[in-house]
Amino acid sequence: MTVQNEAILIEIDTILETRLGTVDLLNREWAEKLAMSEYRHRLSDDFNLFVPEIDMDLYKKTYAKRDWEVLAHSAPTEFSVDLTRILDELLFDPKRISPNATTEIHVNIYPYDLTDAEKIEMVQAIHEITATVFYIKLVNIPPYSITFETIKANNWVAIFAYDLNLILSNMITMESIKGKLRCNNVMLYTPHITFNFDELKKTVEETTAMGEKFEPFMHTSLLLAPFISLEFVSSEYYSLADFDKHEKTTRFEEEMYDETKPYVPPETTTKDQNND
Repeated sequence: MTVQNEAILIEIDTILETRLGTVDLLNREWAEKLAMSEYRHRLSDDFNLFVPEIDMDLYKKTYAKRDWEVLAHSAPTEFSVDLTRILDELLFDPKRISPNATTEIHVNIYPYDLTDAEKIEMVQAIHEITATVFYIKLVNIPPYSITFETIKANNWVAIFAYDLNLILSNMITMESIKGKLRCNNVMLYTPHITFNFDELKKTVEETTAMGEKFEPFMHTSLLLAPFISLEFVSSEYYSLADFDKHEKTTRFEEEMYDETKPYVPPETTTKDQNND
């Protein structure tokens, strides 16, 4: 039986919260205010909607040239600490992954220019953050250069990206449409956000030919369905990880499956038991 090698592409900007890291590099007070706002449930990366004093022009220039210093200011995302569960669900889907496949993770570190020592440190950090047991390979590929040929050449069965417009810019072209190039069995996951909030507001006010409200995210997925399977994920997964929540979940699971002692529900204290 032939064993296939398949891979999952994950952008480093989905593992680390480099948006907030960039803001923190520019101004710690801006970052603290942004983190305390409704930012993690955002529909747009226009941070002025949450913190008016943020200089968005300066942010965009800095983010476009982000480097190791930005990474040093960036903490893990919700996606990174939940990656094991996400991959388990994906890998157990026979429609997506071959049951006999050997799967590895390709982490796209673009646009960061890392030394060999920094790359080793990065792989170690990703293993520690995500707790994944899969082999991790670092790649450096501009998202705008990715085509259907690139996907097939690397045997990517799923892609986790941040900027949808950027990764589609050289993928859905007239040439690819005419050539009938497609990867509709490949999953593309991006955040449930828009990069133009004003356009989003106009769009949601429109109606379809059937008189229904226009749902831009759903229609984008349907439009791309013949070429690639697009799924929008809550922006919460691309925001700072809630370690308090994960710590409570882990503690709950440990108590549930610790056979050396009876399980005590979190709301029941030792004092309550003694009173019984």
